[in-house]
Amino acid sequence: MSEWPVSKSAQQLFALLPEVYRTRDSSGQLAGYLDALGGLLDQLRGSLDQRLKDNFPSTCQPWLLPYFGDLLDVRFVSPAVEGKRKEVEHAIDWRQRKGTIGCIEEIAREVGQMDVEVREGWKHVAVTTRVGETRLSAIAFGEAGELDDTPHPFYAAKHPALPAVTPDLRQPSRAVQRTLSEPVTNKTRIMDKDIEWRQLHPHGAPCFPGSYEDASLRTVDVRSPDQNAGHIHPKRVLLFVPTPDGFFSSGMQKKDVFTANETKEYRLEDMHIKKLNIQKGQVILIRCAVENIESASPGQDGAPVVQATDCLIGALKMKEGKAQLEYCTVLHDVTTPQLLASDCIFMGKIENASKNWPDGCIRYSRVNELKPLVSRHQAMGNTTARPLFLNDTWGEPGCGVLDPATSNAVSQGAEDGGEMGTFHHLQHCLLRDAILRKLKDYLPVGMRPALVLDNRLKTQPPNLDTN
Repeated sequence: MSEWPVSKSAQQLFALLPEVYRTRDSSGQLAGYLDALGGLLDQLRGSLDQRLKDNFPSTCQPWLLPYFGDLLDVRFVSPAVEGKRKEVEHAIDWRQRKGTIGCIEEIAREVGQMDVEVREGWKHVAVTTRVGETRLSAIAFGEAGELDDTPHPFYAAKHPALPAVTPDLRQPSRAVQRTLSEPVTNKTRIMDKDIEWRQLHPHGAPCFPGSYEDASLRTVDVRSPDQNAGHIHPKRVLLFVPTPDGFFSSGMQKKDVFTANETKEYRLEDMHIKKLNIQKGQVILIRCAVENIESASPGQDGAPVVQATDCLIGALKMKEGKAQLEYCTVLHDVTTPQLLASDCIFMGKIENASKNWPDGCIRYSRVNELKPLVSRHQAMGNTTARPLFLNDTWGEPGCGVLDPATSNAVSQGAEDGGEMGTFHHLQHCLLRDAILRKLKDYLPVGMRPALVLDNRLKTQPPNLDTN
């Protein structure tokens, strides 16, 4: 009996044949004939299925999204395909709910493709109590109802609706998960889970100042809103987003030393390597973090000895051959006879490579100085603007990740308008910028958004329910 055909339609046709014909097909000619027909039928079926999918923005091919956008007058801002799909799918819905907190949070989450917690700036502004002003019940804030009726000043001062400015140092203020008996006051998506939580002791001392769990009241900050300033203001909308970990997160494959000692091509992906020693052959690195690369391999047939893409490198030292880097960040010095680099960040010196111009090339990259580069390479988008990283310490979360305060020459300096360096493929800067540009059309007049990186959005609030 011959083997079954490969294509799906041919398998269905072959199964419909009587068993006697399948048994006699020892040469496989009948199965091969049906496989040829089945391949054509699979292509026809695929074309029909895709034509049906192309009628909906959620399943259509990406090149069709601008046509849907023209029908609904959508101004695309998201660099991600999924974000653009959401912009089309929710175009009418977002316009109907324009200006609401739910709409703002949904826009930021879908356009930026990240978890977002939205807080209104006016709720953090210190104000005086107004005589005769109706006060919400404590139950609306997730607190016990006894606070509404108690005459004791000590317990009455704990009421969450009071505009108390001086924090009560006897009580810690933070987010905790609500119990089943408490009303739903807040819901935040943390670590891909929707967490229902409440503010514990709103008047207490904040355990994590500046995070979404900080409910303290302060005076108005009139500075322009950014990552660190201008948050406490009646005309501000604060969007807390999780801080990117970069390469140094749990689950990444780690190796202390990797030695390439054979004349062949090594391909390493998604690895954290402390030291890479290349004696022979060539090494291709994709989405790797390598603290130290040392090479004595001359390479073969002019191919790069080190070819890295979307990698974070501590230091690179080569005696022979050439290195080809694309979308990489090098934190320390680079020593190589020949360097081909595009859309990279070099924080240290580039030694020896300048002796071989114009054989080498550095384009659309950040370098310490432009003098070693000949004039025609200076015009290729290189810059000396110094980038700011969330963390400069190797091995810690955020190492090599660009801070939101980084100059546009680096955060938007790549050839395609994205960020230079190792996290170009994740589009951190473009996604954050897309959120701010999209919200300009959906916030009330005078309101300004501020993105705040918050590590607390990577940790679930504790559960204090002892029942």
